[in-house]
Amino acid sequence: MTVTMRVLAPAMSSREPHPTTYRTQRERWQRLRRPAPVILRIPSSPESLFAAEFYQTLVDLHLHHTWFSFVPAMLGGHAATDAAAKAVMKVHTLSNPATSQCRDKIIAQGDNSYGKAIAALRSSLDDSDSALVSVGLLSLYEVLMRSQPQAYFWHAGGLSAMLLSRRKTGSTNELTRAIVYGDTHGTFQKPLTKGVASPFDDPFWFDLEPATFVETSDETKRLRKLGNQLLIRLPGLVARVRALRQRSVKGSFEQYFSQTAEVADQLLDLRDDRAETELLRRVAVRETRDPFDKAVVPYSFHHFASSYDKETLLIYWGGRLMAIRLCMELDRLSHQTISNPATAARPVSAHVEGVAGAPAVRAWDHKGMLDEQERITMSILMCWEDGLGQANPLCMVWGALIDKSTFRGKPAAIVRTWVWTRYQESLAGWPVKYTMRMMDEESEALAGGPLLWWLRDMVVPDGVEVDNG
Repeated sequence: MTVTMRVLAPAMSSREPHPTTYRTQRERWQRLRRPAPVILRIPSSPESLFAAEFYQTLVDLHLHHTWFSFVPAMLGGHAATDAAAKAVMKVHTLSNPATSQCRDKIIAQGDNSYGKAIAALRSSLDDSDSALVSVGLLSLYEVLMRSQPQAYFWHAGGLSAMLLSRRKTGSTNELTRAIVYGDTHGTFQKPLTKGVASPFDDPFWFDLEPATFVETSDETKRLRKLGNQLLIRLPGLVARVRALRQRSVKGSFEQYFSQTAEVADQLLDLRDDRAETELLRRVAVRETRDPFDKAVVPYSFHHFASSYDKETLLIYWGGRLMAIRLCMELDRLSHQTISNPATAARPVSAHVEGVAGAPAVRAWDHKGMLDEQERITMSILMCWEDGLGQANPLCMVWGALIDKSTFRGKPAAIVRTWVWTRYQESLAGWPVKYTMRMMDEESEALAGGPLLWWLRDMVVPDGVEVDNG
């Protein structure tokens, strides 16, 4: 089965009305931003037609540059994969505004196709690529349906467990690598909410090269790998910082602090300024169009080379913001403990030059970290108008702003209000109540603050714990 496809750039065509026929320039801009049309030369087999229709669904969802692009070539050979793909196509069609479906009807009709996919998967569950993809498609179904957050996390947990089982066989084909790089739930979110290191935090996964399923530059590949390495190692560093903040270290506090500082240094060194600059050179910048956004973000990034490039930058930036904030927290702890030893069980010879017994690691450049934090924060905000997609680091941005009184000459409270409003928009459709206080708590947890029971109960539902150690 072969389907030949060519995606056209969203350029003005001879069939498009003259710009002056639009009621507003914004209407024209919205038309030009629609997903690029796909020209298909389709053989007359049902499998090929099915593959072409599913690929068009990916284009509509801006997911054709993700690991889901493997799916069309796999359709027609596995009942569970076919059923899961049909469920995704069904819910996408039902949720299209043009269908005018009410929410309850969408859920009812979508659940019918979803139930068939679950039944097909249960009857043929194994450790094959097809089963792995089927579980991933069911996760996507839940993201599109947005009716039961826990159902999404059930499937995401299953996907992670299947990936981790491949560690024993050493299977690292293109599909495995692509899904690992896209499985931020298993590598990052779930271990964070549990307060433990990531189960992917070992050289087998850490050194894994990104898959080459999309044509991209060497700079993008380097930055993508660094972003993935940050996500894999950050949960372990967060857990270490939390132990230090809560004074719950077993054994030598001083030695534990020294080891934690070394880990923080390693994560802070996961950077490639040259690759980042090269990617940004390919992105256009224009005045922000929405007046509400423009008050905070005067200029926005526009026309990334691909959604994969943009996602790569956002993942890398989010990881950098977390690493910087954790280093600042360690720096604060070291000065606090040395200046007031009574606050700790014992004094800490910490990450500060000139202190007797200090570990042999460099002192952090506090000003340099603050400058990078501000630059990255602004870069993420400049991506909003073009869309953040699946990589949404606004919680990391919230944490970067939480202790500031001003940001780029504006009161930080105004910027935080804007971030809060836009973050709420990204949650639209999910039946969750997420308050500003909860966002404060979550951003604090990312810096080694207290674990959050309400977040853990949602991200790690009961009955889905799998030990892959």
